[in-house]
Amino acid sequence: MLRVKQTIKNYRSTNPDLSINFMDYAIKVLKGGYEISADTISSAKRKVALHGDDIAKQQKLPNEIYEDISGTKNFDNFLDYAMQTGHYKYYGTGLHGLNHIENVTLFSYYIASREGLSWKDTLTVLEASRFHDVGRENDYVMPHGKDGADRYLRQCSHNPDVDIQTVALLIEAHDIGDPKKVAKFGRQNNAPANFERLAHIVRDADAIDRARITVRSADNNLNATYLVNHSAKELILTSEVLNILQDSRKNSFLTSFK
Repeated sequence: MLRVKQTIKNYRSTNPDLSINFMDYAIKVLKGGYEISADTISSAKRKVALHGDDIAKQQKLPNEIYEDISGTKNFDNFLDYAMQTGHYKYYGTGLHGLNHIENVTLFSYYIASREGLSWKDTLTVLEASRFHDVGRENDYVMPHGKDGADRYLRQCSHNPDVDIQTVALLIEAHDIGDPKKVAKFGRQNNAPANFERLAHIVRDADAIDRARITVRSADNNLNATYLVNHSAKELILTSEVLNILQDSRKNSFLTSFK
């Protein structure tokens, strides 16, 4: 256990400047606050095309995603939650660092709003998304859901408006691959009746952000056929755009973000 704690400490040692708001950057990209070049859109569309014509036809441009979420009745509540930075201390700047965490949280809100979740359930999904990778020792360890759930309950600052046990179960379930096993896990742990629905939103949002891996590799690690929610499939192009921009600006915006 001491070795694991030291490994986690070393992994967190690359924490970025906490004055930077990573969610603010992501939302501004969607809103149009940063120019998205034609080359970036073309590159993102080429990556989306690898998923086939059916998926490509379902894509929305980043500004269309922003229009959808900004028009939801809980958007102000989402911004109040999403702009918080207290969780930054738990993450580094690697593949599963703060860019990933904020993207997954943003995608979770989009899916939750499109699927008609209440604000209470949406907040539960957002909290699980925010803390889903706190159990990682590094970018490649699997599984890490159980460690993450334990760490969330023991060490993390909790939102007072969520049931932390449900959030912990969602964190633990996010790296269970088989939907049937997710359902079984929920039953075994006396999870709420809608646990599967919440778990699939977190898992879909996490999967969509695998674009940050394909930015660095020719392999396409997202299999869109495994996405459970139809609305999740609409986010793939936006994920590609975000990750191209975040990857290219990573070193510069860590020091000169405005």
